[in-house]
Formats: sequence, C-alpha cells, structure tokens
Amino acid sequence: YNTNVKVIAAIISIIGSFAYLHISGANIAASRAFIMTSIFIVSTIWGRSPYPLRSVMIAAFLILLFLPEYVLHPSFQLSFAAVLCLISGYEFYMKNKSILGNSKGIVSSIKLYIFANIYSSLLASIMTAPYVIYHFYKFANYSILMNLIAVPMMSFFMMPLVLIASILMPIGLDSPVLKLLSYFISIVIDSEDFIVKLPGAVWAVG
Repeated sequence: YNTNVKVIAAIISIIGSFAYLHISGANIAASRAFIMTSIFIVSTIWGRSPYPLRSVMIAAFLILLFLPEYVLHPSFQLSFAAVLCLISGYEFYMKNKSILGNSKGIVSSIKLYIFANIYSSLLASIMTAPYVIYHFYKFANYSILMNLIAVPMMSFFMMPLVLIASILMPIGLDSPVLKLLSYFISIVIDSEDFIVKLPGAVWAVG
C-alpha cells in the first residue's frame, strides 16, 4: 500500500526489455525499440507525457553517437523511416478518425483492426520503398496483402504460444504448444509462398 506498483512494474519492464535486447542480438531495430520504450517507461515513472517523435530522435542520436557508420546501414534507414512514418500517420489518423465513424461493438472493432493493418502497412511500404529499391533492387507489390495474413497470426496466435512454450519448457510440457506453433508458422510460410508466386508480385529494378 505504501509503494507505487506502477514504478516497480516500469523498472522490471526496462530490465526485461534490456535482457531481451541482448538475447535478440541487439540489432539496430531492436536497439531503437529499446531506447524508445525506455523513454516511455521513464516518462511514466516521472508522470510526464512522452512525445513519440522526440523519442525517435533521441534513439537515432544515441545509436549514431556510438556507431555513426550505421547511418548508411539498410536496417537503420528502414527502421527509422518506417517508425517515423507510422508515428506521423497515427497523429494524422487521430486528427481525422471521424472518417471511420464513432460506432462501437465487435463489428466496429474488426473494421478498425483491418483498417489499421492496411493503413500502417501502406504507410510503411510507401516510406521504405526507396530504401528497399536502392539497397535490394526489388520491391514487393503485395506486402499489404501478406501483412493482413501474417500480422493477425503473429499477434493472436504465434506470440502467445511462444510465451506459453517458454513458461512450460522448464517442466518439459512445451512439446504440444510448439507443435501448434509450428502449424501457424507453416500457414504464414505457405501464404508467403502463394503470394510471391502471384503475377507481378515482385518488381526487379536493377
């Protein structure tokens, strides 16, 4: 009763995120995400409202301060271009969300989820297209369609199953969960294989 539970949860979140950062290999995108998340968590502890664009700039500054050559790295360019576009796109949506109407309920929630998936995928695809073409000489035209399949699979099935499997591993009961996880992974892989074979799926530009 005498302790702010939110502060304790925030500190544990930072420690857990830092551990995951190193387990994942501390790549550029993960480092950016960790720095931005930490800024949000610290702001919560201090009772401040963080400004997303400022946290992106701080993340870019810290990464380039220690590794300035990363400014030419595809991962840096793609990660920051995508997140800047998504934050700006979200702010635009918040100012114009009346376009979707103010209805509530299951149907409205499903409509909003589908719209958000298409909207974010479209924004990220457009913003990262120049970098993808420049570095990899190709562009995937059906990335939005693939995201409509992959994102719900990841969010509702795969990530929860990964978490459950991790909890059950020490007692040796993870096998059924991992088999179920492999089923959803195969759906994503088969979907990707089908979409990439559609006419005009990929534009080669070099």
